[in-house]
Amino acid sequence: MADSAIYVNGGNFDTFEPSGNRITNNVIHNTGRNKEFNVPAVSIRGVEPHVDHNEFYNIPLAAIMFSAAGDKITSVNSVIEYNKFHECCTNGVDLAVVYGGRDLRALGTKVRYNHFYNISNNMDAYGFSGSAVFGDDATSSVEITNNIVGPGCSGDNTEAFKFNWGHDNVISNNLIIDLPTFFYIYKFNDFVDRIQKQYDASFGSEPGVTLTMCWDNANYQKNWPWVKAFKDGEGYYVPNEVSNNVMIYTDNYPHSVSGWSEFNNAYYIYNNGNPGSDE
Repeated sequence: MADSAIYVNGGNFDTFEPSGNRITNNVIHNTGRNKEFNVPAVSIRGVEPHVDHNEFYNIPLAAIMFSAAGDKITSVNSVIEYNKFHECCTNGVDLAVVYGGRDLRALGTKVRYNHFYNISNNMDAYGFSGSAVFGDDATSSVEITNNIVGPGCSGDNTEAFKFNWGHDNVISNNLIIDLPTFFYIYKFNDFVDRIQKQYDASFGSEPGVTLTMCWDNANYQKNWPWVKAFKDGEGYYVPNEVSNNVMIYTDNYPHSVSGWSEFNNAYYIYNNGNPGSDE
């Protein structure tokens, strides 16, 4: 494909009526040949789009993008499951095979039962390579569960999972094989204040995109109580949960992980030397 392969959008954001859109049983490859920058193989928007049982390969940047800075249209309750990703994110840094960012409306994404292998590259920017899953710029309330990441991931700074100042995310029951970094998160100390200010302000780079557009919706408030708290001016930070993950290292030691999250029941298996650190 010269650029992107598939774009879907639909459903009713007022009622959370699902779109019924499903991308399934496809082989998607060699996208982004004319334009690589910010061109995912698949873009999903709308209510509860499903991407399942596909194979993605030879994708220079993101294979799937569920939200993007400056887009007036977002997604909610997206499901990405039972896919194979390899040779993806081969020409990008600070990006991921599955990516969403700078859109606090895109809540409820589920990334589960996927296999990521032979991904990323050896490029580096600000200490970042590519990731399997990246929730950028306040992406929140994402569940990443029961995935396999590795082996064969390139890059000295490749992360399995990364979040940039998001909260209320769950990373659980994943198997990580020979990645230098299992999980990375950055959080501003004034997270609550930053989000509160965004409630009525333009969010991202597109004028007129505000959290008010969705956060006044009773369905958002019911599904994510922290949304109502921010709407009422009483916002709070929900720690990210990282639990019951298994990491296998055969040749390389993992980088340490720390901060802004609750880590429980992490299991490490080492076949060669120093076990590194999980502090």
